[in-house]
Amino acid sequence: MLQIACAICLVWFAGGFLFGCTSAQRVFPLAAATRGDKPPSGAINDYPEAIAAIISITGEMGLPAPDGVATLYANYMQLEAALLSELHKNAELIEQRLDPMAREKFRAGREERLALEARQLATTAHAVAMHQRVFINELLFIRYPWYERTRILAHEIAHVIEKGIVDGRPTAPGRWLQEGFADWVAFKVQDRLGYEAFAKSRENRINALARAAVFQTFPRLRQPNTGPDWLTWVRTLGHEATYGQAFLAVDFWIEQKGMPAIVEYFRLFNKVNSREKNFAAASGEPIKTFEEKFDRHLSKLLGK
Repeated sequence: MLQIACAICLVWFAGGFLFGCTSAQRVFPLAAATRGDKPPSGAINDYPEAIAAIISITGEMGLPAPDGVATLYANYMQLEAALLSELHKNAELIEQRLDPMAREKFRAGREERLALEARQLATTAHAVAMHQRVFINELLFIRYPWYERTRILAHEIAHVIEKGIVDGRPTAPGRWLQEGFADWVAFKVQDRLGYEAFAKSRENRINALARAAVFQTFPRLRQPNTGPDWLTWVRTLGHEATYGQAFLAVDFWIEQKGMPAIVEYFRLFNKVNSREKNFAAASGEPIKTFEEKFDRHLSKLLGK
């Protein structure tokens, strides 16, 4: 009986999770989306449509074309294995840039760290972006309507564009800027597709931050810069104090300097892996000066 059940792939819904005996990965090339295609005027109903619409809109925004694939994983084990493989590749690239002493320190406990990160991402993340790859957790994605799936995909494709600008090299541009930029792009895509006006998305973030500000303080932009730092802040202070603040900071920077400044900022990491130097070169002012301006700007937005 068990063999028959597995042969026909029983599906069991429990607590909102979907489990299958067998599953096939579905792969959608990002390069297959043509930049000249116009976004659909009606509702999006599949992944190729969503990807094509996103890439068309990011092209209109002046962003470089992404390359790679988006892959749907229908069970956690496949997703975890794929993520672990990619994390190992990234770790090897990082090691190549370290001196012998730093490399030895980096290797200590590396396997355990990577295995834990892959497990956490596979069981909690809706989607994960790496160089030329978007890993989609279909078990979580199927819960959402297409407008929300499109927003998440746009966020992750923005990360693929970020990483593509430096050809996948390990860099440290700062998680607040990376995540804020990805959200900014996603909200612009939502606006262009008629799902939610950008002004409304921005208003929602301001309101959420204002509510959160009653009970907590926010980290400075320079604090949540590394991956572990960012995760710690998100778990400690929540989405509004991290993603919300990051989005508004990027929106403020683009309002002042324009989209080309952010693209140039990421591009400068091809030469120098320094947040401070690259920010000053791209924006014409030190990051500390920008933070002080943003603090005043945020206080006005929150009515303080």
